[in-house]
Amino acid sequence: MRFSKFILAIILASTVICPTLAQAKQVNCEYKEEAISDSNRVIPLKSMGISITIPTNSRAVAKTDGTIQILTAGVYKVLNCLATHPGASTLGRGFDSIIISKSTARSLYDGKYKSLGENKVLSWTITSNNGSIFYNIKLLIQSPMGLIEINLPSEGPITSDSEVKEQINNLILIANSIHTL
Repeated sequence: MRFSKFILAIILASTVICPTLAQAKQVNCEYKEEAISDSNRVIPLKSMGISITIPTNSRAVAKTDGTIQILTAGVYKVLNCLATHPGASTLGRGFDSIIISKSTARSLYDGKYKSLGENKVLSWTITSNNGSIFYNIKLLIQSPMGLIEINLPSEGPITSDSEVKEQINNLILIANSIHTL
C-alpha cells in the first residue's frame, strides 16, 4: 500500500514539475500553397520508361507500391512533415497530384479510347449507379517498361460534362509533357 502511494506521488509530481512529459506539443504540418514555378525541368522516371516535364518547384516522389506521385512544393512539405511527425495535424486539406503507375490494362487500346499519337491514348470507362453517371478517365502510355497509366485524383467522382472536359484537357497537357526513354 505504501509503495503504490509512493509511485502515485512520483507520477503526480512529474506532471507538475515536467508538464512536457505529461503532454507533448502537437505539431501542425499546415503549409501555405506555393505558386507553381514559371520554369520547368525534365525528370527521367527510368522505372516507368518515361520522362516528364514538371515545374521546377514540384517534386516526384516514389512510393512503396511502385507508383510515382508528382506533388507541388507546398503539398510535398505537408507530406514530409507528416512522415517525420506521426499524429501531426493538417487541418484536413486535400491536394492535387499526378499519379504515375504501371497499368493493369491489357493493351493500349483496351476499352474506349482516343489516340493522342506517340503510343499515348486517353482511356475511359463510364458507369452508372442509381441514375448517376460516373467517368474514370486516364492517360495510357506504351513505354519500353510496359504500359504506364497517368491518373489525376479528384475530390469526388467525375459526373458532369465540365468536369469531364477539365480532366481530359489536363491529361492532354500532361501527355504533351511526357516522352518515352
